[in-house]
Amino acid sequence: MRSTTFTALATMAVSLSMGLIGVTAAPIVEDDIQTLSARSCANASLARVIYQGYSSTSACHVMNFLYAFVHDSTILGPVSTGARWSLQGATFKAWATQQASTLPLYRLGTSTGSDYIFELGTVDPMTQVPSPPTVTGFNNNIGLTAWVYGSATCDSVALLSAAHTTMSDHFYTTDADEHAGLIANGWTDAGVVAYVLPL
Repeated sequence: MRSTTFTALATMAVSLSMGLIGVTAAPIVEDDIQTLSARSCANASLARVIYQGYSSTSACHVMNFLYAFVHDSTILGPVSTGARWSLQGATFKAWATQQASTLPLYRLGTSTGSDYIFELGTVDPMTQVPSPPTVTGFNNNIGLTAWVYGSATCDSVALLSAAHTTMSDHFYTTDADEHAGLIANGWTDAGVVAYVLPL
């Protein structure tokens, strides 16, 4: 049986190279490309809103799903009694669980809790286990915040970061004008952190 299969494959290869077997290909149309692209996109209907919060005691911003801020406020009480975050509004949409073509967005913080940054982690291609990034001066044990894109794809927009070095604060937005306004007021452009779905 093995030699029969080999003989059949060899005969087919020779026939193909001599032009005895015709091979045709259908033209690729735009709809096919869009369908293929859609298969590699995360399901947008599963994306949830990420909010930004501000701590006046630490003078820093963080981002998370609303439930995380609600839980923190319930456990710690009102801001005046020690709760860390006042909501500053919805920022973008992302996923709570891993989706097609997404990467983990981690929150990293200083040991004193005076500043937090958000950075992309990696996913092991064999095990699909996410790993946090390493950034000098920041602990990476705070946790995974959401799943986002690592490049501009699937109708995503850039998540921009601006840093206020004097106050040790980082702010995040998808609004280029808002980002430019911070830069004009002395903040430093901290670049594109990730790509996310707009509100």
